[in-house]
Amino acid sequence: MYGDGAGTYIFGMRLDMNANVWDSTGLAFEVNDAFRSGFASATSVQGGYSKVDITGPVTDEYARSIGRSAEGMNEPGIGTYDADWVRFETDVNVDDPDGSSPGTSAWYWVKITGANGWTTAEEAIRLLEGGEEDQTEYSILVSGYVPTYASARLAASALAPVPEPSEYAMFLAGLGVLGFAARRRMR
Repeated sequence: MYGDGAGTYIFGMRLDMNANVWDSTGLAFEVNDAFRSGFASATSVQGGYSKVDITGPVTDEYARSIGRSAEGMNEPGIGTYDADWVRFETDVNVDDPDGSSPGTSAWYWVKITGANGWTTAEEAIRLLEGGEEDQTEYSILVSGYVPTYASARLAASALAPVPEPSEYAMFLAGLGVLGFAARRRMR
């Protein structure tokens, strides 16, 4: 975690897997999706990754896609927007059956603005084994750093969104149609 003291913070994570067998398939735990939470009240959110080892035949695993979702591989709402979570689609597995994935990830990071600090929280990070290669589907929630926001910012985020101008136009057109129909009935 890095903060500049002026509202910009970077929350990072790096996965370094071991080869311990963890289920009846005899395979090591694989991470298909890594998630960070705590970003619903941020003014802006950016996600990215930074590779550390680029020298070997199999280097640090990159993020295949990054998005605002709490659902990952083989989950029913995959890709559904969730403002609180950032999803890093990946494939980190020290014992990958096809040998295509490394056991270490790049640094996955989320850069935000609008926070006034940070704290630790339970269930801030989620690691998902999606069952891609017949492993048991499994999710692990762990503690991590999350941003904190001023109470005024939190209160503002709870307000209903402001309608777009086109929504006002449709609303007024609908009222006009209702008024026309009512006037016509009266005649």
